[in-house]
Amino acid sequence: MTGLNDDAQGEARYQALSRLPPVPDSIPRLVAALYDESWRVRKLASELLSRAEATPPLLTALLGVLADRGQTGARNAAASALALLGAEAVGPLVTLLGHADADQRKLAADVLGEVRRPEAVPALLNALQDADLNVQAAAAEALGRIGGHEACRALERLLRASEPLLQVAALEGLAQQAHAPPLPLVVPLLAPAATRRSAYRVLGRVSHPAAFTLLLQGLGTAARDAALAGLGAREVPPGADGDAAIGAVARRIDDAQARLAQALRGDDLAARRGALWVASAWNRASLAPAVA
Repeated sequence: MTGLNDDAQGEARYQALSRLPPVPDSIPRLVAALYDESWRVRKLASELLSRAEATPPLLTALLGVLADRGQTGARNAAASALALLGAEAVGPLVTLLGHADADQRKLAADVLGEVRRPEAVPALLNALQDADLNVQAAAAEALGRIGGHEACRALERLLRASEPLLQVAALEGLAQQAHAPPLPLVVPLLAPAATRRSAYRVLGRVSHPAAFTLLLQGLGTAARDAALAGLGAREVPPGADGDAAIGAVARRIDDAQARLAQALRGDDLAARRGALWVASAWNRASLAPAVA
C-alpha cells in the first residue's frame, strides 16, 4: 500500500506543478521541485524552468542546485534546464568553468556540451588545459558535440595526449562531427584496447587508401567488431575491388558467419552497416534474416 500511496502523492505533486505558469513568482517553487523524489516531477520542473525568462536570479538558482553535491537527481534536472535555456545559459556556465571545485568545472563543461553553442568554444578550449583530467575530458566531449573548425583541430591535437581517456574523448568527438583526422594520428591508437574501437570508427572516415587496408586487417584480429564499425562509418561503399578484398578476408576468419550474424543483430548501427557490406561482399545471402 505504501508504494501506491507514494505513486498517488507523486502524481498529485506532478498535476499541481503542471498548473504553474513559468513566471517569476513560480520560480522558487519550480526550483524546489527539482529536488522532488519523483523523476517525473523533476523532469516537469526542469521543462517549465527552461520556458521561463532566463533572468539572473533564475540562472543563479539553477547554478546553486548544480553545486548541491548530495542531490544527483536535482543536479541532473538543473543541468537539463540550463541546457534547454540555451544561449542565455552560456555566460554563467563559462564563468562556472573557472570555479575552484573541479566537480563544478566538469558539470559546466558537460552542460555546455548539451547547449552546443559555438560561443562556448574558446572557454572549452582553455578547459582542455585544466589541472583535472575529468574536466579536460568533459571539455573534449563538449567540443565534439559543438563542432566547428577550431574544435576539430583541438580534438586532433588531443589524439597525441598521453591519457587514453582524452584520446577516446577526442576520437568520439571527431566521429560525431564526421571529421577525418590525418591518418598518422589515428594509426597508433588502433592497437591499445582502450582506444581501439573509437579509432577504428574514425578510421572509417579517412579517405586515404591505406585506411581501407587497415580496416581489412582489423577484420582479421580481435578488433574485428570495431573494424566492422569503421567499415560502416565509410561514406561510400567499397566498390568491386573492395568487395573482393573484403570477401577474401572474410573467408580466412574462423566463425566469420556467426560473428557477422551477431553484429547484424546488434544495436551498433555502424557495425551493422559494416557487417552488411562484408556479408554482401562474401555472398552470404543466408545472413539476410539476421537483418530483418
